[in-house]
Amino acid sequence: MDSIKKDNIEHNNANNPDDEEVSPASIPRSPYGLFFDFSFNDPKDSGITIENEGLTGKNHGIGWRTLLGNSSINFDNPGKYFFEIKINDISPAWGNSIGVADIKYDNSGTTILGYKDYGKAKSWAWFTYDSCLNGFLHDGTNVGEKPEIFTTGDVVRIVIEAADKSISFYKNDIFIGKPFVDIDSNEVIPAFTLCGENDSITILK
Repeated sequence: MDSIKKDNIEHNNANNPDDEEVSPASIPRSPYGLFFDFSFNDPKDSGITIENEGLTGKNHGIGWRTLLGNSSINFDNPGKYFFEIKINDISPAWGNSIGVADIKYDNSGTTILGYKDYGKAKSWAWFTYDSCLNGFLHDGTNVGEKPEIFTTGDVVRIVIEAADKSISFYKNDIFIGKPFVDIDSNEVIPAFTLCGENDSITILK
């Protein structure tokens, strides 16, 4: 995976609300921070297909499978980042996660973002599963208050801040929570777990 290098972009602080140095490979967009540009990696599991020039991931058949981005955020590079995901279709009866994973996350086989035992590395996620755990998860444990669920048609924004190594979540432009602060990782990648037979998500750019 391509880690973003600090010296590959002209720096511009104009639209950064926190007056931090603009992060490499990011486009300044006020008021939410800096857009983080990535696409989906080719999946290791044949149950997921990538379409729309790497922007759309689709599940085929019921089963937990995790998509990873092809670029990472290194917290040694100061800045605030965000990306947005359109929930094209999910099945509320099955578990779906949106968040980030440590750069060492292994998404081969059965993986569930937010669970230590399903992914073989740390991950932090907003998990929606009607018949089981709902909420913000890290290592399979709920963190903070449980938020409302996300569902088909929603747009989820994830904001990552290097200053306090935090992850915040928005749904349809409404702030949902900032459950993860001072996370135990120096480099993370966008990550998403799909489970339902026809689950589908798209990166918005």
